[in-house]
Amino acid sequence: MTIYNLTFLNKLNSSLRVNLLINSQQF
Repeated sequence: MTIYNLTFLNKLNSSLRVNLLINSQQF
């Protein structure tokens, strides 16, 4: 894997975590 792919996955992962936090606060 290239470094670019790793950073992309990292950003995707953190945005998913933020979405989960927001979703859990809505309920």
